[in-house]
Amino acid sequence: MNRRMQRWIVLGLVAVLLLGAGGAAGLWTYKQNRPDRKWVRLPINPKLPPDQKEEAASQLKEKLLDDKIMTKVADDIHLAEGMKLGSTQEAVALLKQRLFVEVGSVTLPSGETPCLNIGVSGKRKEMDSLGKAPTRILDDVFKILGIKKPADASAPKSF
Repeated sequence: MNRRMQRWIVLGLVAVLLLGAGGAAGLWTYKQNRPDRKWVRLPINPKLPPDQKEEAASQLKEKLLDDKIMTKVADDIHLAEGMKLGSTQEAVALLKQRLFVEVGSVTLPSGETPCLNIGVSGKRKEMDSLGKAPTRILDDVFKILGIKKPADASAPKSF
């Protein structure tokens, strides 16, 4: 091979490497910007009619959208810092926009049971900060419903 041919081979390899790196970066960006949802499930009475389940979900969401509750949640999970927002009020507005409460179902050992899915929606890359909200909101749900918070099953037991 002569020198001219070697230059074309090197140039071709560089072009393939650049295209591969650009494709990988594009794929990573695409995946990070895909929609994502995080939620916690709260089982409800399976004997409730569907319209009462929907009504319970909408009433719970209405109570959760209270400014005092959302501000406390945003402060507790440090949402303004995590999402790089200017103020807590911006974080509260974002949290209110992304919050959802919907009727779903969960499979338990006793069978399929209806539940309320309480969570947030957003982009995958936002879930590091926003994904902590459902667990924190569940504490407020227990207070609103007057339910004693169950003991954490994952906590180590003392001897």
